[in-house]
Amino acid sequence: MGMKQESSVQGGDDLGRNEHEQRFPDCGHPMVLADLAAGEHVLEIGCGAGVDCLLAAKIVGTFGKVVGVEGTPAAIARARSQAALVRAGNISFRLAELEHLPLPDEAFDAVLSNGALSFVGDHRAACREAFRVMRPGGRLAVTEVLATGPLPPGLRRDLEAMNQPTARTTSLSQFAEELRQAGFRQIEQTFVPEGARLITDWKPGWGLAEFLTLVCITAHKVIQNECPNGYCCS
Repeated sequence: MGMKQESSVQGGDDLGRNEHEQRFPDCGHPMVLADLAAGEHVLEIGCGAGVDCLLAAKIVGTFGKVVGVEGTPAAIARARSQAALVRAGNISFRLAELEHLPLPDEAFDAVLSNGALSFVGDHRAACREAFRVMRPGGRLAVTEVLATGPLPPGLRRDLEAMNQPTARTTSLSQFAEELRQAGFRQIEQTFVPEGARLITDWKPGWGLAEFLTLVCITAHKVIQNECPNGYCCS
């Protein structure tokens, strides 16, 4: 597993990609990390109101496809409304649990998630599902808030009392191991330079940045015949 200290984002000429880099400059957003291309099939896990799906749809173009999955009806309704407003014909949205994706095996070239995978009730199952729906040779690109160590019991209780998902986030090492157990290889973690400030701004004075970090993770579903020992690459 590789580890980098800061991200480096390379721009493209596509309108959607340029718009996205202006919103997330040099922070390694999943869409930039995935390096989407025209004609690809893309899944976003935890798509929210669908903003990133709309940007991805511009990149993959008419012959590509984007599917967004979200667990709340209100978010799905907003996402579908936004897609209808811009007449995006290559996007669809599904209401479903991230641990049980209503999608076929090996259907997507890229799977994206912006802060959703590590916060679901069973993130091991969510990782397995992401691997299942990915085509061989495909890639995962996610941005997650992960723990650098155990949260102090008092801090965890306070976060749970406020229904904050960070109360149940997993650790860096545990999340990487869960990806590996799901079948992913070539796992790399890249710390987001602005992560400490963003985490501190959530709850000023709580000291969250001492225990949490914002990290971008990429991983691949290795084509078996590219690896002499099967899924051996780490």
